[in-house]
Amino acid sequence: MAPWKAAFGSREAFGAALPYARDGVRVTVFYDEIQEGTRGRPRFESVMLAHVLVHEIIQVLSTASDLEFAGVSADVYSSVDAERS
Repeated sequence: MAPWKAAFGSREAFGAALPYARDGVRVTVFYDEIQEGTRGRPRFESVMLAHVLVHEIIQVLSTASDLEFAGVSADVYSSVDAERS
């Protein structure tokens, strides 16, 4: 794990969005964490990568703080969600 990853708020995150970064919008995907979390399941790795990218893009595009996140935009992606993918 990258030593600066905890600065994004969670040591268990697969990605982070910084919509108000000083130098522009930034989306970071921790691909090594995705690989580690999906070890031995190559099909699931691509599903998880797609999910993380969509989730982080939604975070950037969503500006309403009272928006309720569910499905792909939920902060936690459960094993039940993964089985539905």
